[in-house]
Amino acid sequence: MSKEIRLILINCLIFTYILHNINLYAHIIIMSYDFHAKAKQLIKSGHLVSFETIKKHYKNEPALVMYFDNHSPISVSKEKWAEYGEIIMTVTDIF
Repeated sequence: MSKEIRLILINCLIFTYILHNINLYAHIIIMSYDFHAKAKQLIKSGHLVSFETIKKHYKNEPALVMYFDNHSPISVSKEKWAEYGEIIMTVTDIF
């Protein structure tokens, strides 16, 4: 294999690696953003059935876990409790 072909292949591999990592990080950022947007949208549209605080739910410790009639449970960390509490109190009649 010639030196030029090897350089082209190496450059293609590097380019593919960079694109993959950009896509991976963009996906993580978008998922984090969509997660809170989805939770708030579900609450505002009346799909929240109940909620509870627990010691640990996945990476959130402690966690506010919200249960919906059309979605799997969503948990948020303690730093977001006040924000979600305001939305829950103004939109639902759970209290």
